[in-house]
Amino acid sequence: MNKDDIVKNEILENAERLFQKWGYNKTTVEDIAKASGKGKSSLYYYYKDKEEIFTEVVNREASGVFAVIRERLKGCRTAEEKLMVYIETYISEIDKASNLYAILCREMSGDMKLLMKLANKFDAIQADYLGTILEEGLKSGEFSFPPDIDVKVAAYIIINTIGTIQLDQIFSGNSGKYPVGSVMGRFLLNGVKTRK
Repeated sequence: MNKDDIVKNEILENAERLFQKWGYNKTTVEDIAKASGKGKSSLYYYYKDKEEIFTEVVNREASGVFAVIRERLKGCRTAEEKLMVYIETYISEIDKASNLYAILCREMSGDMKLLMKLANKFDAIQADYLGTILEEGLKSGEFSFPPDIDVKVAAYIIINTIGTIQLDQIFSGNSGKYPVGSVMGRFLLNGVKTRK
């Protein structure tokens, strides 16, 4: 890591701590600079504004979530196992970052442009992961879809279902209380229709 990377990492670590403590709206660039032991002008050398810093903080957190998912998927042999592990891991890792996620949901609702930019980026990453797992399951015969349902559509439905569950968990204060990922995975794999 070079000197600039070390400084940027320090700025982001301090910014994340401040965002989690005070929220996005109450945290200022001056606060981040002071916590990082830098002048405001030094901060602007690395980042153009608070939005860019927050976006980088969220990107780092999301990268960590997907790194854990990648690692856990390595041990999976079937598409069914991969789908369960993906859902359970994603939900549990987002639960760990629930404070930052709550900031995104609560405070960013006034800034729909930034919220949508971040949401679209992470939805696309999730769609790639889930699309690959669903395709694998279709090819192996583990999964079957009605002929009019596209894999990308199915992936986005799963993503939006996960997102809705996460919002409910965060805003109800029930984050981590229930085995949501496991239940959701079983519903997806088994459905609710009685088999004959």
